[in-house]
Amino acid sequence: DVTVRLDFDYHGGGLGKGGIARLYVQDKLVAKGKIPATVPLGFSADETVDAGEDTGTPSADYECPFRFTGKLNQVTVAIE
Repeated sequence: DVTVRLDFDYHGGGLGKGGIARLYVQDKLVAKGKIPATVPLGFSADETVDAGEDTGTPSADYECPFRFTGKLNQVTVAIE
């Protein structure tokens, strides 16, 4: 099993502001970067909350549906 975690430190000061994202694999930091802005209130009507595939608007250069072919044993979302 592999654990992937994304920590996001929000800069605050209102809606839609950016922050610093840190990506961990097995608790080891593998990537870090600035996200200049976030979604201020909600998503468009064609967006969905997917785990293992993207069925809405692509976030990169690929065509939907973009499916993960492995196995997801568990997805946990924690807001702290």
